[in-house]
Amino acid sequence: SEYMAKRNLARLRVYHAFESGSADNITRAQTATTGLMQELGSLRQEYSVLWNRENRGWWLDRIKSRYDKAGDELLNLEYTAWITATPKAGQGVMEISLRSLYGNQPVYYTTDGSEPTLRSARYSEPFVLDAPATVRTRVIVNNILYPVASKSFYVHKGVGCLKELRSQYSNYNPAYTAGGDGALLDGIRGSDNFADGHWQGYQGTDIDLVIDLQKVTPVNIVQAGFLQNAYSWILMPSVITVYASDDGVKFLEVGSVKNDVDPHTQGTVVKDYTIPLNNLKTRYLRVVAKNPGPLPAWHQAAGSPSYMFCDEMIIE
Repeated sequence: SEYMAKRNLARLRVYHAFESGSADNITRAQTATTGLMQELGSLRQEYSVLWNRENRGWWLDRIKSRYDKAGDELLNLEYTAWITATPKAGQGVMEISLRSLYGNQPVYYTTDGSEPTLRSARYSEPFVLDAPATVRTRVIVNNILYPVASKSFYVHKGVGCLKELRSQYSNYNPAYTAGGDGALLDGIRGSDNFADGHWQGYQGTDIDLVIDLQKVTPVNIVQAGFLQNAYSWILMPSVITVYASDDGVKFLEVGSVKNDVDPHTQGTVVKDYTIPLNNLKTRYLRVVAKNPGPLPAWHQAAGSPSYMFCDEMIIE
């Protein structure tokens, strides 16, 4: 339909405007979204006429509200706040950048999880987080408070320090990639939904990664976050083993932890496994989470390769 074509064009224009920040691309995006709003208004009117003919007005208010909601979202698009985080390898910090969609609206923020208001800090340049924090931000114009964007970051010594990912995550669903190779050291924790885009899924294989802390660093614990949902073929690793090295080539085992979560457990289980290292001084760490093997005989998909889902390897 004409509306779908205009919607796809508007998405493309907005994406280019956001990525480039160029005045020409912003103008094209604004023109495309204005055209989309006009098309949406025409559809709303036409649909109302047809609905009244066939249904005598019943539920029409609910139908109209859906069009109105879509229209409001388009109208407020340039007042949407965005949060971008960049891990700084070896520094144990995250650099946070904030902006409105087109970078032309005032943005206010907090880092303690509270609601941003005019009394909050106004964003002017990137800032760093050196400890776990929740960043909340919004555009405020003429005392109008637009929707809040929020992200929580778990900043630790290993953030951004991936040297090598030695196993391949699943591409069955784009959400299972969690954003790519660096996902397990990006400081972002998953929810209790394994498809939220923050859990990285591995099917029928171990998780094996090497971490470069950039310099010899004291490490007290390695903590690995995992999710189990047996119905969805996701089980906990059988064992997680940590190795250390001074040169990144020869590794020695320095600790491990076995799984203690029953695979029969119903629903979703989220657990952080902790391996104490007692102030071990090292530059390189290797973490291996052992796949539990094929799904057990009692499972509805017995014999199929099981998944493991991990959200973060935390180095403290």
